[in-house]
Amino acid sequence: MSRFPLLRLPTLPLLNCIQYLKVFEIIDFSLLSKRTKTLVSLVNWNQPDIHANFYENSKLCLKFPNDPGLQWILDFRVELDDELDHNTRVIDGNQFPSYIDSALHGPKAFHYLTFPNDDNFETMRKMAEHISVVFRTPIASLSTHRLNDQLTMSIVKWLSTLQSSVVDLNIDTTDDITATTLLFILDNIKVSDHFDLDLKMNTPDFEYHKGIDIPSVILSHTHWITLKSILNSSYRVLVLDESNSTLHVVNTL
Repeated sequence: MSRFPLLRLPTLPLLNCIQYLKVFEIIDFSLLSKRTKTLVSLVNWNQPDIHANFYENSKLCLKFPNDPGLQWILDFRVELDDELDHNTRVIDGNQFPSYIDSALHGPKAFHYLTFPNDDNFETMRKMAEHISVVFRTPIASLSTHRLNDQLTMSIVKWLSTLQSSVVDLNIDTTDDITATTLLFILDNIKVSDHFDLDLKMNTPDFEYHKGIDIPSVILSHTHWITLKSILNSSYRVLVLDESNSTLHVVNTL
């Protein structure tokens, strides 16, 4: 059977063809070359919410507002399922084994494109950047789960260079976090809706005095946040877990 020379079509008919691709087909097509990536980014897609979850088995979740019962998930796993047929995909010049799978949970459907994970999440970061360009939309939420201080700092620095803000940010660390990392998160990541910080400081005498202008904030192990910071902030919701706040501070609020 002869192949249809799709890329030889004029731009407008080619874009009309591309717009009928499914999500993983869009991603596969955009990974072929710089030209296909540019072509895909020209299509007026329904922009998904992109949720980046960094942990041992990480995920990039794409949720489209016009199809709330369906999620497209790029799954980055420590161990791949040997029972599924693997295909090779090229990301930034490197070849990776991968496979596609689907699952139904009640009324919702989940489609998975699975890749091997790596210790520093480099593959996932490259795919997050790629998808953000292809669909012309930033990452909506980012979460880290049980990562060490160095890796947490690496990820938040990467996010700050990729985009200026995020809707939701959830940081959870395995060990004590340094004042340098905490300050970078608070001073460089603009969060527009919800901020959840679950960590312990390795600098007991560290104090934070600036306001935190995020509508909803949940902070754990919060000896470092001061009354001045709280009064200078514009929360609608503030939850302080394991706080050292005195009765005087509570009455002041």
